[in-house]
Amino acid sequence: MAAEIKAIDVLVIPNPVGAGPGAEAGLAGLFPGLKDRGTKGSTAEDYIRDMDEAGVEKGILAIQDPAYKTWVMDTIKKYPKRFIPSMVVNPVARGVVNEIKRIRQYVDECGVQMIRLGCWRMRIPINDRLLFPFYALAAESGLRVQVNIGLPGPIAPGWVQDPIFVDEVCFYFPELTIIQTHTGMPWIEVACNNVIKWPNCYLATTSYRPKYFPPSLIQHLNTRAQDKIMWGTEYPIMLFKQSLDDIKDLPIRDNVRPKYLRENAFKLFKWA
Repeated sequence: MAAEIKAIDVLVIPNPVGAGPGAEAGLAGLFPGLKDRGTKGSTAEDYIRDMDEAGVEKGILAIQDPAYKTWVMDTIKKYPKRFIPSMVVNPVARGVVNEIKRIRQYVDECGVQMIRLGCWRMRIPINDRLLFPFYALAAESGLRVQVNIGLPGPIAPGWVQDPIFVDEVCFYFPELTIIQTHTGMPWIEVACNNVIKWPNCYLATTSYRPKYFPPSLIQHLNTRAQDKIMWGTEYPIMLFKQSLDDIKDLPIRDNVRPKYLRENAFKLFKWA
């Protein structure tokens, strides 16, 4: 059962007490209780309690904005065996050179292992040339890259996150490890075939309740993509326990379940 596996969540985001609802507040209609969670905030101890209750051993904690850097790093210092850091990058808002400098700074200061790109927010597609310097930097330095795919929950154009654009990025940067996040609805087949086609392309089912997974996703997970798909929540947007309870009822093969919930992510990152 899922609860017997020490799960790894590939996307956890900060929700500091006193910060108030962030950009994720626009998703409140999709995730019951999210507005209250964002208003109340959470301590590092709240995260650990919820992880322990759900059976989650480790997570990748994202520095969503420079304002959250201190909170994220203080949390990781308290619990170094539970979290590793990633960071969100936005060259449209901050400039290409400035963001490259910030990546290098955060790698040196924080040990960041992955950068995240939310193209719905930037209003540019995944294969936009503005992002190529970041793909090149990540490929050269061994950083992983997460890109949001699928129609975004916030009210924004979705075409920029069509996973067909990932195919081109993988072609130009075969050395790059790229993780498609948020499952990719309604383009599941494209997302899964990217994973099957490209050796360094992966898929994470973050921010999407497993009980709504289409049969085609579970088929790919059970077969050719079983070593390339990873679990995640984007907690506190989706709760650890809620997601894992859903997964208990899915027809995932016994030999695949630990790969999906833990082993694939464990192999891809460096953990304490």
